[in-house]
Amino acid sequence: MVVSDAGGRLVHSEMRFGDGYIIVDSEWTGYVASPASVAGKNTQSVYVRLKEGIDAHCEHARAVGAAIVQEPEDQFYGERLYRARDPEGHVWTFTQTLRSVRGKRPNGWAMWRSKAGIDRRRAVIRIWSASRGLINLGS
Repeated sequence: MVVSDAGGRLVHSEMRFGDGYIIVDSEWTGYVASPASVAGKNTQSVYVRLKEGIDAHCEHARAVGAAIVQEPEDQFYGERLYRARDPEGHVWTFTQTLRSVRGKRPNGWAMWRSKAGIDRRRAVIRIWSASRGLINLGS
């Protein structure tokens, strides 16, 4: 579900996964802030792993108004990655697995993984992507 206010501004979106769901809202009370209200600092990290087509995904995001803050680039850990900033200033990271690097992890891999939070909040980005026509939540 995607909800806009009378001015057409996205104010609420949600996505369901089986019996669970994720909700992303815009600012609506004093304790909820977007990067636009905190000098552009991000208050969360959101990652989504795509099955395929990351370069086309990036171009589509750019075409619908996302600011690309990191162009698609292959990473040492076997992913291709790009980052986009949404209209409120949230930075979303999109990745695609290119190859397995099991047994080939460099020093610092565990620390990088915990800092990046790869296994957390990936699905939230789907809501923003769906609201911009980048993906279909039904798939």
